[in-house]
Amino acid sequence: MARRRICLAVTKDDNKNPRFGFSTWTAISFSVSLLLVVVVDQTQIREIAGDTSLTYLEYFAIAQYIVIMGIFANAILIGSETKFRALEWKDNLLPTLLYWPVLIGLFFVFTLFVFAT
Repeated sequence: MARRRICLAVTKDDNKNPRFGFSTWTAISFSVSLLLVVVVDQTQIREIAGDTSLTYLEYFAIAQYIVIMGIFANAILIGSETKFRALEWKDNLLPTLLYWPVLIGLFFVFTLFVFAT
């Protein structure tokens, strides 16, 4: 039985690169478009709440900003010539595995911050 490798959209493997069309510029434009969506969402939350202080839902937008900037930094580092063992391990599997734990962990920390203080 043949063993199949997990293949993700962000890769340094030149054999897989044409299939996915990954480039650093593509990752930058995607990150900017995601940030724009989150900014519009946060603006709508602020208009509905009518409050000048941070509401609980805006902390979710802050968590999304952090994660999107992490994805952006990961794409820049993958596209650069420098070698990072954590990013090269199993073709960028570590950042992929950390996505959901980091996002949900940020949600949990912000929830504790808002309701425990």
